[in-house]
Amino acid sequence: MGYSCISNHRSAIDSVLSLLKQDITDDETINNMMRALKRTAQHRKIGNQPDWSLSVVLESLQHSPYEPRARAGLREWTMKTVFLVALASGRRVNEIQNFSISHEVLRISKNEAVLSTRYGFTAKTQAPQDTAPHIRIPSLAPIVGPVDWETEVVVSGEGAAGVYLAHETD
Repeated sequence: MGYSCISNHRSAIDSVLSLLKQDITDDETINNMMRALKRTAQHRKIGNQPDWSLSVVLESLQHSPYEPRARAGLREWTMKTVFLVALASGRRVNEIQNFSISHEVLRISKNEAVLSTRYGFTAKTQAPQDTAPHIRIPSLAPIVGPVDWETEVVVSGEGAAGVYLAHETD
């Protein structure tokens, strides 16, 4: 919770306590805590910039333990794939959790990956009567150029999806 939220809670508690003829506005311990919270809040970074660098994360995903694919475990591939799908799709966590890997709705080609949520799932931002839209993640091959098909993951998604579909059929 941030300073303003705690300050609002303090005011709400104070208004209830005033009905009981009690006052916390002059309590030295609470006032010291509120001053410290306010100082901490003022030192926070302003703006919407994350505390991490996307380029550093993407670079790290190209090395151990995520690559090469032959030595990467399913756990590492799962973390890498979920991060990349979340980044490429811009979807909420509950939508990503409900992506279907059914062969009827999951389509992956060298041009794009088309994902859908499970039947009956309604996203937080979706009207109940609407059907969930397909999520299209286009290939980056036209932008980044030719890629070694065996180790490529980001460009078309087929590398990572193939790993999961193989595990599903085992």
